[in-house]
Amino acid sequence: MKNENDLFDFQHFSLHHGKSTLKIGTDSVLLAALVPIDGVTNVLDIGCGCGVIGFCIADRIADQSSENVEVTGIDIDTDSIDEARLNASNFPHQEQISFLFEKIDLQHFILKKEQKKFSLIVSNPPYFGSSLKPENVKNLRSKHRDDNLSFDELVENAVRLLADDGHFYVILPTSEAIDFESIAKKKLHLCEKIAIRPVPDKPVNRFILGFSKQIPINIKEQELLIRDENRNYSREYRNITLSFYTKLK
Repeated sequence: MKNENDLFDFQHFSLHHGKSTLKIGTDSVLLAALVPIDGVTNVLDIGCGCGVIGFCIADRIADQSSENVEVTGIDIDTDSIDEARLNASNFPHQEQISFLFEKIDLQHFILKKEQKKFSLIVSNPPYFGSSLKPENVKNLRSKHRDDNLSFDELVENAVRLLADDGHFYVILPTSEAIDFESIAKKKLHLCEKIAIRPVPDKPVNRFILGFSKQIPINIKEQELLIRDENRNYSREYRNITLSFYTKLK
């Protein structure tokens, strides 16, 4: 029996995430809220966990368009994929959005014959490379890229899977974002960079980076403040996540 605490309620849907490697949090929701969705016909979420990024993007698309869209999520964790499939079975917009969740690593996913190209690829990837690894295996898989998925492998395979006019977006802590940008810019063009600051008196601690195969006319750069000086959610953050959350404290 599922624990009710494992169920996270959004405005239009609910997701189980208690067994997944990475629980629903600000990073995944922000990434889903800020990626461009105009012209998106199919989405690939690398390291999908319970599927939260894909479901939030699907909800945005269904709210703004009547086009049919395919969302694919891959993860190496069995429980995460089981939970993502359960969430897909209960998700609205079934007539418009189709979901495929597969337990497979990116390296083997890319080897599939007649692999399609994706108009949007997203990832909240494992990022720690040199810090102490946690004892919990699930935390290891969700946060540490060692022996699972290096930044070089993530970029290389994303390039192969990305449509010529597609976009590839990630969210990462500051120091890891610097490393990732340096690696990705060898094969892709940076088109968007969003600095995320938790509160006014703290440094930026996350970056959302967007890349494309095409050279952008200009690189979009902005900063997003999560909470104001009174530790209340900022107006900008509320506006960005308004369609997702039932309430923000």
